[in-house]
Amino acid sequence: MRLLRIACTALSASLLAAQQTEAPRLEHGYWSQTVTRSVPAPGAVRLRVSSAGDLTLRGDPRPQLDYRLLKRIRASRHTDPRHALDQISVQTSRRGEWLELSVRTPRDVDARLSLWLNVPRSFREVRLASQSGAIQASGLQARLDLESAGGPVSIEDVIGPVALRVGGGSVRLARIRGPVHCVSGGGSIAAEEIEASAELVTGGGDIVARKIRGALRATTGGGNIRIQGAGAVSASTAGGLIEILEVAGPAVAHTAAGNIRIRNAGRVQVQSGSGKIQLENVTGPVRAATSFGDLVALFSPAADLRDSRLETAAGDITVFLPSNISVSLEAIAGTGHAAVISEFPGIAIRRLAAGVEARGDLNHGGPSLRLSAPGGAIYLKRAQSSAPGSSPAR
Repeated sequence: MRLLRIACTALSASLLAAQQTEAPRLEHGYWSQTVTRSVPAPGAVRLRVSSAGDLTLRGDPRPQLDYRLLKRIRASRHTDPRHALDQISVQTSRRGEWLELSVRTPRDVDARLSLWLNVPRSFREVRLASQSGAIQASGLQARLDLESAGGPVSIEDVIGPVALRVGGGSVRLARIRGPVHCVSGGGSIAAEEIEASAELVTGGGDIVARKIRGALRATTGGGNIRIQGAGAVSASTAGGLIEILEVAGPAVAHTAAGNIRIRNAGRVQVQSGSGKIQLENVTGPVRAATSFGDLVALFSPAADLRDSRLETAAGDITVFLPSNISVSLEAIAGTGHAAVISEFPGIAIRRLAAGVEARGDLNHGGPSLRLSAPGGAIYLKRAQSSAPGSSPAR
């Protein structure tokens, strides 16, 4: 009997530790209270969480879900803190494979909430919905679906696919093995070490991406785009620079107003409404156009210039070509003092009423390369190790 009482006492103490509610305490003008719970999850493989305030979620090898909720309300002489804090509750339920957890807050209670979750890493799907506050999630093997009305978001070390819909606030993504789809109403997006394809869209803000193994699509309504390392790239901004470095496949870039710089890429298609275009060590073919600004292109020794065209309405074109390249060249420069200046023999240059024209076959000719600068000059140079002035786009 004595052993039974000891065992019951130990079990009761264990349950109290797993389901602990601290007494309210007054700190810096706020009444606060912390609630800790453990929720068994046998048979559950999917999780749905709905909350307001900051949310932190981490994958855990244990088969149960643990949460800790910090509730804070502003101190007032007319408010019973215990009663007000008790109105904020966490409700859990089961629906088949789904384990659902929601934080309920009365509308007349002004509360600041922080929720920490340790969830079974074996879950196959996790859905998070937050009305406000920062969200952090890491260490998951599940498909992650997140929706936030506002606040910064940080996701890292996730094996499954990730889908995010964010009303506003910065987004950080790191070490994601599955495909990524991220849409933000306004805010910057940073993505690093994505093992699959990624689509990053923001209504306004910068996009920075590094080490994207699959194809990347980056779109911003107003901001800069910087990409280093991707399988293929499609980048578009309504106003800002685009910098794309190290692309295994094709690179497509469009900006309404801003410079474009692309280095170490295959097929290239770029357009700027107003800004300089700088291409370094590209293989081609190339289609590049800017309405206002210089255009500089350095082609790699293995360049394939099939039907390549470089155009600027107001600016100069400088092209660096390997000495052994076989290409049929056609260049038209503007009027006045404009000129076509070539370091290659065999290029016939003549002045016309409408400007200067140059034609010629390098190394017996080959794919066509057309250059057009009606408002400037054209320079044809022999490629060295790098093009002069190859600083990052600004």
